[in-house]
Amino acid sequence: MEGYQVDALDFLLKPINASAIERVLSKYLLIQPKFESFLIVEDHMGKQHVLELDDLILVEVNKRELRLVLADQDLLIPGTLARFKESLDQRFVAPHRSYLVNLNHVESMGKEEVILSSGVKVPLSRRSAKSIQKAFIDHYKGSAFYD
Repeated sequence: MEGYQVDALDFLLKPINASAIERVLSKYLLIQPKFESFLIVEDHMGKQHVLELDDLILVEVNKRELRLVLADQDLLIPGTLARFKESLDQRFVAPHRSYLVNLNHVESMGKEEVILSSGVKVPLSRRSAKSIQKAFIDHYKGSAFYD
């Protein structure tokens, strides 16, 4: 019964052999959601950039200009936050109306801010706090231990 409560994918009986592990891992790879790992954006000069989504830490909007903060650079492109969010997957959330953050880069959350692995602090609106906290917990559920 507990297996259904925790969304168990399968079970292994001891002694565990390599073929059983391979069977379970293959099953997992078949059912896991598939997402594009890259995005192509165009800057103000018309130059196209290929972005690894894992490297995209933060998106900030100022009027109709987006600042994309990547692991190794910042990039400015024209656009709106709502339109840009449509091209991203569920690991990107909006803690504030001017920001999108990659949950893979969230180190901690407070009552009024989200702290990223780079040390950057992003404001957390009261209106978004509960849904962002839930997304953060859901994102790491099963891959991290928490109290």
